[in-house]
Amino acid sequence: MRVLVIGHGDFVDTVCDKLEENKDKGNISFFLITKSAKERMLTENYEIVSDYSVIDEEFLQDREIEGFDRVIISLPEINLNDAVSIVSFLVSKDISVLVVVPKAKYKKVFENLGAEVIIPEVESAIRVIPDILFKSGPVELIMPFLEDYYIAQVNLPDNSRYINKQVRETNFRKDFGINIIFAYQRAFIPMDNSKFRFRISKVEITPTTVLTPNISLIVAGTLESIRRFVDALMHES
Repeated sequence: MRVLVIGHGDFVDTVCDKLEENKDKGNISFFLITKSAKERMLTENYEIVSDYSVIDEEFLQDREIEGFDRVIISLPEINLNDAVSIVSFLVSKDISVLVVVPKAKYKKVFENLGAEVIIPEVESAIRVIPDILFKSGPVELIMPFLEDYYIAQVNLPDNSRYINKQVRETNFRKDFGINIIFAYQRAFIPMDNSKFRFRISKVEITPTTVLTPNISLIVAGTLESIRRFVDALMHES
């Protein structure tokens, strides 16, 4: 996963700190473009620009923007026009973009352009990191629960070695340090008009519960323990 961060401020500081902490754990590399000299202390991989207005289509193409999987933008209000131009180009290249807007009134503008948008707060930056780490694979949702503790929804692949095993046989807690809180079964019900209806039913988790195909697990653990579990699932497929 290659991540480009553009901007400066508390949000950028926190994102860069967390990415730096996790770059060896989640196969992540990131690059920072900023006009603030302070931010260059956050990573060895950075570029200082005189103004964010210089970041145009040619600038991004020269830096092989299509090689990045995710771009995070956090610019001050005075540079919102620059942000609009940058986002428009990135979305046209089908690059995933997250924009931090200084005020709620700008949220709709960037959503209409096709970007994901959040209101700035340092806690939001912490929530972004799991999304970056688990952008692809069987994880559908992950969020912080307690300090250094997360809850994740993991869709168990049908070809997983854990399918058709009882919970007590999986050794999830021993091998990965995660606990299954609950689970639900996903089913496609055929209808008369050749279409299908999607049905979800909760699965009671006990030591003897069998993990059947099309099951989603809600697990709890540290970011590292969930990452190890997801890596093991992805190496199976």
